[in-house]
Amino acid sequence: MVGLYGHLIAENLIYKIDGNLDFTTWQNYIIKSLYSDIQNFPIFERLKNTLLEQNEDTRNAMYYLRSQVLSNSGPYSFKDKDMKILKFFKFFINEGILRAENERFVISSPIIHSFILQYIMPNVFKNCPLKNPPLHDNGSIDIFRLLKEAINTLDKNYIRSTAFSNNKVAQVTVESQSNVLVPHENLYQQELSIILTNWLEKWNVISQNHGYNLVITAPERPTAVIGIAATKTSKEINEYFDQTLTYAHSLKPEFDVRDIWVIHFTCQDLTNKCPHWPTKEQEAAGLNTIHIWHNLKFTKVKINARWKGINGTQEIIEEDIKLS
Repeated sequence: MVGLYGHLIAENLIYKIDGNLDFTTWQNYIIKSLYSDIQNFPIFERLKNTLLEQNEDTRNAMYYLRSQVLSNSGPYSFKDKDMKILKFFKFFINEGILRAENERFVISSPIIHSFILQYIMPNVFKNCPLKNPPLHDNGSIDIFRLLKEAINTLDKNYIRSTAFSNNKVAQVTVESQSNVLVPHENLYQQELSIILTNWLEKWNVISQNHGYNLVITAPERPTAVIGIAATKTSKEINEYFDQTLTYAHSLKPEFDVRDIWVIHFTCQDLTNKCPHWPTKEQEAAGLNTIHIWHNLKFTKVKINARWKGINGTQEIIEEDIKLS
């Protein structure tokens, strides 16, 4: 992988830098063309062909990768004695997807993680709305309507079952209890990435794992940055607002970032009645917000949103989302 990075830098970035590759330049390259560049490398082309093989064993392995490994927020401990599951792990290790780390397993690199999310999972799991993506008159994406429809398309049964292995301890009260296990950001990010990649055929949906961001971009189109948070305290979500703004504003002007959103999935009691909104300064900096409250069984979902639209600031309070 180090050799691959070196080749990419030499081929695509060396002429832009003066002996010093800064983080911003690398970050912008990741969004603009990294994944389209690497998919033609023999190692990634072979990996793609292998993971997309249409046989039962591979599809079962991909389902396990999606539900138990890729969406997991940290190292995965193999405890299952099922020989079929052990076979999956050997397959992932042999293909370079997983590596062992202190008797546990982790995705071998952030690039592998994002490559699989962008180029593999949407071709295996083809979940997305049947209607055309919502667009403004100028051809840009109506992000609020896009996210609202995508949320309604989420596989609630899958999220409910997968949350048992991909969770975190809530620092807020959930269903009148403390220290409740709730779904992790990784799970929401993964599923939204799959849906949006399938739906937005003319755009690239880049998954940035370090900040739980999705970047929606296309040539000669404005870029959208979507930060994904999960059951945070008011202090935590306010810090995440700032983090998302900082990230969006760090992208070069050529990306023409016009939409900056944070979507906060939360199970916190009463959050649907009193969501934490950005400050006036954060909103003035371009931040739009959606709070999605749902119960742990994912049988009830409510949306609160505040965003700046064509006609000024718009707001939705406690709107029920009908589950499909």
